[in-house]
Amino acid sequence: MALYTIKIIDIQIDAPIGCYDEEKQIGNSFRVSLEMGVQIMQPISGLNQTVDYASVCKLVKEIFSTKNIQLIETIVSLIGEQIICRYQLVEKVNVEVFKINPLLTLPCHGVAVSGTFLR
Repeated sequence: MALYTIKIIDIQIDAPIGCYDEEKQIGNSFRVSLEMGVQIMQPISGLNQTVDYASVCKLVKEIFSTKNIQLIETIVSLIGEQIICRYQLVEKVNVEVFKINPLLTLPCHGVAVSGTFLR
């Protein structure tokens, strides 16, 4: 058995997430990156022995579709907790959500929140 690191980098999602009415109406652009520590038996011969990346991306999209989420921290928590619950091979996941155009009084490239979740 070995611990592999699987990364999904910069999933791009638009969603009406934010604290301000404008963000809820017009939405924001987000990028999500995941780094998963996965216990994999050797030799690997099929998808059932690892994590299906497409399935993880679908889960992220579903979470961003959840109504009435205001905080990036909430999104990070939901993604991390759901990955740990649904994918038994994942021992650890680091989730980073980057909000590209936050409503701030000063110019910036964006804001990011990250969290690490353990089995």
